[in-house]
Amino acid sequence: MSKQCQDHLGNIFASFSAMCKFYCQPRTRVQYRLDNGQSLEHALLDKGYECTDYAGNIFKSFNAMCHHYNKSPGCVRTRLQKGMPLKDALEKEVESKSESATKSRSIPCTDHKGNWYRSLSVMARTYGVNKKNFLG
Repeated sequence: MSKQCQDHLGNIFASFSAMCKFYCQPRTRVQYRLDNGQSLEHALLDKGYECTDYAGNIFKSFNAMCHHYNKSPGCVRTRLQKGMPLKDALEKEVESKSESATKSRSIPCTDHKGNWYRSLSVMARTYGVNKKNFLG
């Protein structure tokens, strides 16, 4: 049987889960916050962080911001980790894998010794490595 629970205002709930549901918070989020030293009031009332885009628009979360721009959060996160500005990460069109592969094959390049190659693939084969090693 669930143990009764009391919130920061003194209201009694049948269980911890019932209290979390009353405050429209996932039980796991409230528990995580409490385990990390936050007060019960903050754990129950804080609705999470807001996220602001490059234009100053405020979204309820990072995911909501990404979906507003029709981008997957994973794609935007990867772009940001690679150093892309937020505006570009949100607005730049996503290349298909075939477009990306075609570009990497057709771009002339030079190695560290100044040798010219007609493509990244040719240079990679010359050195006996996978071209993905050059793409970061």
